[in-house]
Amino acid sequence: MRGHWFSRLGLVSAFGLLAMVIGPTTALGGSLPATVTITAPASNTPLSPGTMTSFTASVTGSSGTPTGSVLFQEASPVASTICSASLASGMGTCSGMLPNSSPTGISITATYFGDATYAISTSTPVTYPSTGVGGATVTIVSPSSNTTLSPGSTMTFTADVTGSSGTPTGAVTFSTTSPVSASICSAALSSGVATCSGTVPVYSGSSTTIMATYSGDATYAGASISAFYPTTGVGIGLGISTWFPQIAIVWPHDVSGNLTPVASSQYINTSIWPSNQVSCTAQPNPAVTLYMGQDNLPVATPQGSAGPPVLIDRTVSGVMFPSLEVNNDRADLADNPSSKFRLIAYSGGVPSSNVWIHAADPRTLFPNPVVPVGFSAANPSQMDSVIQIVFPHDQF
Repeated sequence: MRGHWFSRLGLVSAFGLLAMVIGPTTALGGSLPATVTITAPASNTPLSPGTMTSFTASVTGSSGTPTGSVLFQEASPVASTICSASLASGMGTCSGMLPNSSPTGISITATYFGDATYAISTSTPVTYPSTGVGGATVTIVSPSSNTTLSPGSTMTFTADVTGSSGTPTGAVTFSTTSPVSASICSAALSSGVATCSGTVPVYSGSSTTIMATYSGDATYAGASISAFYPTTGVGIGLGISTWFPQIAIVWPHDVSGNLTPVASSQYINTSIWPSNQVSCTAQPNPAVTLYMGQDNLPVATPQGSAGPPVLIDRTVSGVMFPSLEVNNDRADLADNPSSKFRLIAYSGGVPSSNVWIHAADPRTLFPNPVVPVGFSAANPSQMDSVIQIVFPHDQF
């Protein structure tokens, strides 16, 4: 049946608990007095307004163990219901949110609602010291959220801390929480403002999370705020997406992808690694391209490639790093045993890597001159050039 009804716990609906009331408006029939005592937290425990806090009360009587429930309330400085709990062996424990309140003491009471034997009873109020009002607001003023951070560089950070009951005092600590956790700097508040300089830790990542943590004072509880910043480099001036590529591994295989000795390979897979610290997730910018030349022919984009380099994660000796993979390039030594395939990686159209020679015998190529076949009357729009001969000599 839809609608609502009342119970001992409060106003309940067919859709769930709507609201909790203080308790029944009349006694439940018991007449014997019960003694209610707040046992936790201890009376000298400071409470922090605006935080979840656990309370425990014991209920005792002269005619057996009381049953029923107990309700915890803040009596002053803010009248508020905190939480309620059913008794188990005369003990009730629950957790609830303390309201924001003044820095004076916080008075807590526990009310027992009685049962068939015992009457309603309320504990003696327990006054706890307060750590503060709560509700202090922290704002990172500098750097602004669109500022690009450079890991390894020194930066200045500023935060404002405000509250509803005067200017907060204390200190603010700045730290990174992602992709690494590290403290940067800290400073005492002056007129509610904290400024300090520190080094952003070195790491790879496309963004950085900065947290400003306020320590709190006699009036305000501690608080924190996080902000996200784009990250473009490792150290000052070096783009974290700029690769200094290095050809690290060339895997020979046959047409079916089976690993083969170099001399009998038909295809190769090439792994290009960065030789500098770069982002693990961002594509190289400028782009990295693999070129290959057979014997004395000029280098060109390899034929038979599965596509442009694919960015993956590799792990060597427990260290993870990005790798560009170029797979299934035709480098047929099975049918051309004397050939030599030269590999080089370009970054932004400029040769940037080591040169890798894939061959059964990768030693220096002997001269293979190009024979002229005629003359052209018109000037060519472009020319191909090939290194034909290298003459070794001494210092003279």
